[in-house]
Amino acid sequence: MGEPPTPQEVWFEGPFGDIRNWQAIAFIRDANILGIEGAPEGFRAWALENGAVEREPAGVGGVPGEVDRSKSTIAGQ
Repeated sequence: MGEPPTPQEVWFEGPFGDIRNWQAIAFIRDANILGIEGAPEGFRAWALENGAVEREPAGVGGVPGEVDRSKSTIAGQ
C-alpha cells in the first residue's frame, strides 16, 4: 500500500464534491486547502483554525509549479 502522505504532500484542490460531515475530520493540520472549490460555508475558516494552510505546493523536487498529482489524497485527482 505504501506510506501515507506526509503533511507537506497533502493538499485539497478542485471541486469539494459531495463530501459530508467534514467537521468530523480528525486531523487536517498542514493540509493545503489552496485552490479548493465549492467548499461549504464555514469549511475554510474551520480548516485554517484547525491547522490547514493555504500555500502553493512546492512541486516535484521542490520546484514550484510541477505538481505530482499521484500524491493527491482526493480520489480521481
